[in-house]
Parts: sequence; structure tokens; C-alpha cells
Amino acid sequence: MKTKILILCSALLIGITSCQPEQEPLRYSVKLDVVTKHWDGKFNWSQARVGAIPRAEDNGNPVLIMTMQKWFVEHSDFYSGLYVMRSENMGTTWTEPEERPELGWRKKKSDIISGICDVVPGWHQPSGKLLALGHTVYYYKGGKLLENRPRATAYSTYDPESNKWTAWQKLEMPDKEKFYNSGSGCAQWLVKSDGTLLVPAYFKGKGDTTNCYSSTILHCSFDGDGSWSKIGSGIGVRSKGKGFL
Repeated sequence: MKTKILILCSALLIGITSCQPEQEPLRYSVKLDVVTKHWDGKFNWSQARVGAIPRAEDNGNPVLIMTMQKWFVEHSDFYSGLYVMRSENMGTTWTEPEERPELGWRKKKSDIISGICDVVPGWHQPSGKLLALGHTVYYYKGGKLLENRPRATAYSTYDPESNKWTAWQKLEMPDKEKFYNSGSGCAQWLVKSDGTLLVPAYFKGKGDTTNCYSSTILHCSFDGDGSWSKIGSGIGVRSKGKGFL
């Protein structure tokens, strides 16, 4: 698997936004509906986000794909593998949550589990695939987070033609020591007109036990089948707490 990364400073996004032509405000309304719910004292649904797959039929209304996870409340940030819901009628009705083994936990050792969380799905028009981006997470058996754990940006793709997901993979970074703990969780990533992606991410080096991360933008090419290609190295902006991205 090849990896293509160019890390740009955050100011680039500001410049891109400021150069866009003015557009008419989008008219919309907001309605609150309960898609599904669960509470039994053990878990509830969390991390629900929706990606839209365009289609020509049905008056051009897209297919909606929601990814979500169980939060096991015994521990903070203890998430299951991903479940998927689908709507063919703009959210009027949804399928029941379906567990996807390709997006599930993996046993690393007898007492350690790896998985993905903070996933954001979105359409990648050049490849015709729904791309889901998040980051890895490691638990001890029972749900406690692994101390000083590594972290990586993780991704999977969904092919609407075959109705299949790929097994999640890790985005390989150019400097494994520098990006030992890095990821793109809950991020608003962007597909550029040339098909490449701008992916916000955070990172800190191996051995860094502080809560301080650097912020950066990954510039990635993607072929739709799980290959990323390396473009170059980059810079970051140091932050002393959550919420910087």
C-alpha cells in the first residue's frame, strides 16, 4: 500500500475559502426526528454521521448512509465496531442498524483490542465510492483505553454498486516516530476538484506523554481502492488542549 501525503498549514484552508465566489444563501429548514434509540444501562448509540451518495433516479435524491457505534458506558470512549443504517427516501425511513464486520474490532494480543472511531463518511466523486475517515483506538480487554497508545488515521470505502465495504486500513505516515499518535477524528475533510483530499489531523511524537498535539492538513490522493500516495512532508501548529481543530 502506497501513501501520498502533503501536510499543509491550516492557513491554506482559510485562503481557499476566502477566494470562493459569493453564492446565494442556501434555504433550508431543520426537523428533529428520532432514527433509532437504545438504552439498557450498558450502551447507547453514539458517533452517528451521514454520507450522501448521489443518484440520477428518484428525482435526484441521494441514498443516505449513516455510520454509528455503540458506546459502552462502563468506560469513557469505549466504542464498538461500526454499524450502518440506510435511507432511500431522504431520511423518512431507515433500515435497522447493521453491524459491519469489515469495520469491527480486531484482536492484537490476548488482552488488547484495536478498532476505529470518530468516523466521518463522505462521497468521493472521482472514484464513485463513499469514503469513511476516522482514527484507530486501542483497548484492554474490558474496555479501558491503552495508555500511551499509538494512533493512526483509518479509512474504509463503500461501493454502492456491489453494496460492500472494504476492511478498514491505516493511513501510513511518512515519519512513524513523529506521527506515532496521529489521527483524523470527527474531521470535516474536503474533496478537491482534482480528486485529492484535504484531511485535517492532529499528531504528537512517540514518547510524548503530554496532552499537547500539533494540528495539520494532510493532502492525499486516493484511487478508490484503498491506495494512497505520498506527496511530501509538512508542518503543524502546536495546541495545548482539545477543540483546536
